[in-house]
Amino acid sequence: MRRDKRKVFVFKFRPSSHSDEYTIIAKYPSKHVAKKALAEVLKRIEEPGEHVDWPSSDASAHVEDNKVIVTVYTAGYLDPLLDAIREAEPLSEETYRNYQELQIRVEVPEGMTLDEAMLVFDEDEAKVASFLKATAGDPEHVTIEGKHFLQWDYAGDEIYDGECAIWVEGVELDISKHPRWSVECIQ
Repeated sequence: MRRDKRKVFVFKFRPSSHSDEYTIIAKYPSKHVAKKALAEVLKRIEEPGEHVDWPSSDASAHVEDNKVIVTVYTAGYLDPLLDAIREAEPLSEETYRNYQELQIRVEVPEGMTLDEAMLVFDEDEAKVASFLKATAGDPEHVTIEGKHFLQWDYAGDEIYDGECAIWVEGVELDISKHPRWSVECIQ
């Protein structure tokens, strides 16, 4: 009698067209507690279980001061990582999609406040400035090479395309058409 020698292949499909890079930042009472939390997160990265769409190679984690920073490319399957983070009882925890750290500047006359600048900004500039104030706080007044700027240090979800556009709350500010604005990617 002849045996049927069929090979069975199992494929796991990822909806990569719907995936994003997620960043989780958890703050702990001390660096010592953060290192313990990191050890748990790294265990979950090595053996994430069946209910995720990412291989271990798509995730990483490290400690900075008293914070654990985790990044993973996924369609939102974060539960094993969040569970590990929460076991160590963080003081705070934030999750971002396509995390960015940016330094955003707008040139203004010397001494001009944000409230005064809002009166001369066009509608898109005003919406972006309002968003930045709400998410990054009041701007810092800086002078560079004799020019005066309002400057925000933004950290959060992706708002800058890396070339010329800031996207916030349905508004696109094309900085190539608004030369007083500049963006520098910090991370």
